[in-house]
Formats: sequence, C-alpha cells, structure tokens
Amino acid sequence: NNRMDYFKQALKSILNQTYTNIEIVVVEDGSNNVESYIEKLNLSNINYESIEKSGRCIAGNIGLRNATGDFNIFLDDDDLFFADHIEVLLNEIQKTNKLAVYSNVFEVKTEVLSKEPLIYNEHSYDVIYQQEFDRGLMWQKNYISIQSILFSRKLYLKYGGFDQELDNLEDWNLWTKYSLVDDFTYIDKTTSLYRVPYNNSVAESRQNELDSYYKKAIEKQ
Repeated sequence: NNRMDYFKQALKSILNQTYTNIEIVVVEDGSNNVESYIEKLNLSNINYESIEKSGRCIAGNIGLRNATGDFNIFLDDDDLFFADHIEVLLNEIQKTNKLAVYSNVFEVKTEVLSKEPLIYNEHSYDVIYQQEFDRGLMWQKNYISIQSILFSRKLYLKYGGFDQELDNLEDWNLWTKYSLVDDFTYIDKTTSLYRVPYNNSVAESRQNELDSYYKKAIEKQ
C-alpha cells in the first residue's frame, strides 16, 4: 500500500532498458493496487499476479515459477535499473558462459517526504562492495545486491528458489546455493541503485533487524 509511485518508477526503469526482449513478472504481495495500472499499459510482456500477504520469499518464488526466460533478475519496487543494466549483464554472461554475473550498485540514502505522490531527497550515492567473486567470502557475508545479478534459469531449476523460512537475508542464502559449484562473474561497473533510509534511527533499526537474522542465515548455510 502507498507504493504506487515507487512501482511506476521501477517499472519505467525496466521499460527503458536498452535490451528490450524482456518478460516482466510482477508479484504484488498483499494487495492488487497496481493491477489496474498494468492493465491500462496494455503490454503483452507483463505477467501479473496478486497474492495474499505472504512475504518476500513466497512472492519471489512465485515470480521465479511464473518466469519463462532463459535468465532471471529481480527488482524490488523501490530499486531502479539504469538503462543499460540488463544489456551489460547479458553481454557478459553470454561472453563468459558463466551461469551468473553481477555488477556494482549505488546505495542511495533517501529522505522520503511523501509516498503518494512520491517526493524525496537523495543525500548520497555510495558504491558498495565492488567485490570480485569469492566463494569463501560468500559463506561469511553477502556482497551481491539482489537487483545487481543476472542468473541462468538452470540454477533455479537445479537448486530451487528462496528459503521460505527466512524473512531477511534470503538473497544471500540464494547466492550461496547458486555458487556452490559455479563461479559468478563480476563487472566493475555501476548499473543500478537501491534506496536506504536517510534517517539514522530508521536505518539503525533496519540494520538491527538484519543483524538479528545473521545467526539464522549462517545456520542455514
């Protein structure tokens, strides 16, 4: 709820990609607010499903199940792709024949003044991680943002999707599974962004929640 403008921005960043052979799978968790907007767009490449409030992992797994392409990529509604994001990743994955490739992201500290209409101030653009693939390090911490990685559907068919017992750090768990045998390729180029709270107390609360899941995520490893 109250995220329509976020969704419109995210969707526009997909529709503006320089690589255009894209199937868009939208899973709306807990409402059907964007359904009428999607219908008005009248685009044949959008697959939409609304589900009862179930959480990120179930929504993500439904998205993976509904997708039909050779490669998959995620985008949360408050994150954005730059125009060449998918083209850069796809060119590299085809060139290297690896099953997954990821790039740098901007972490943007964002002060939200209003959600509908969406009004915000951006206070910083920080490139985080810039980490070459390292399997050992992957077992200790996540250095791949969820929207920064393009991966072959073969990995999903072999290892499955998100662990539905994890409400946080589920993407880290997924990359650990997907990289058990196969190396990933890293591109030192920033091609997307994700937003984090500018307010320190909100940011600390969010970080504390993630930290509380760290032990559980390690046990899953």
